[in-house]
Amino acid sequence: MGENLTCTANEFIRMGNEVVRRVAAGAKAGGRITVIDVYAACEKFLVETTTEEERAAGLKVDDKGTVAPQLAIRCVLLGQKYDSVSKGFGLKIMCDALHLNETGARIVTDEVLRWLKASGD
Repeated sequence: MGENLTCTANEFIRMGNEVVRRVAAGAKAGGRITVIDVYAACEKFLVETTTEEERAAGLKVDDKGTVAPQLAIRCVLLGQKYDSVSKGFGLKIMCDALHLNETGARIVTDEVLRWLKASGD
C-alpha cells in the first residue's frame, strides 16, 4: 500500500501476512496451503532499487483517489504504459500506490513461476 515501507498501511500488511503464515503453517484437514510471499519480493526489490527518501517521497495510498483520473486518461486513452505513468508519481512497482504496475506484476509473476517450477520437481 504505497511504497513507503515504514508507513502504517504497510505495517498492517506485514502483521496480516504473519497471521496468514501462521494459519497456513497450522493448517490441518489433510490439505496443503502454500504461501508465496510476494510482499517480501516486492519489499526486497524496493529496498534494492530505491532509497528510503525516494520511497517516502512517492505517492501515498491516501492520494490514490486523486490519481485515478490521470491514470485512466494516460493509460487507457493515451496508451501510455503503467510503468511510465508510475514514474511520474514517484513509484517503482505501483501505478497508483495501491495497484501494481508492469514491474510489480512481473515481480509477482516471477515468484509464482519460481514456486511452480520448484513444486514440479
